[in-house]
Amino acid sequence: MTTLAIHPPVAPALRAVAADEPVFAGHFPGQPILPGVLLLRFAVDAAAGAAGRPLVLVAIRRLRFSAPVLPPAEVRVEFDAKPDGDDRLRLRCKWFGADGAALARGDLIVAEAR
Repeated sequence: MTTLAIHPPVAPALRAVAADEPVFAGHFPGQPILPGVLLLRFAVDAAAGAAGRPLVLVAIRRLRFSAPVLPPAEVRVEFDAKPDGDDRLRLRCKWFGADGAALARGDLIVAEAR
């Protein structure tokens, strides 16, 4: 088994959030807010792209939401990846809006999808 790593360990990623995305039909009708779980998905997807292999979220060590994401929006996720055992990475993540305002921060543990 090879050790899971991301080089360089610090990576940013951008994600546009369109107002017509299907998730907003039910979250919440008339007052759309991006579900927090999608911020986590953005970070895991960005880490998977940087790692060059599919990753899954296995734990959330700490997570704090600072502001809602209202569509349309652009979300920037920055993360610092460090080993958390041979087959896991700890992603220290920060999410920001297009204006640079903090949206959330937290530590996610990811592993290679099997």
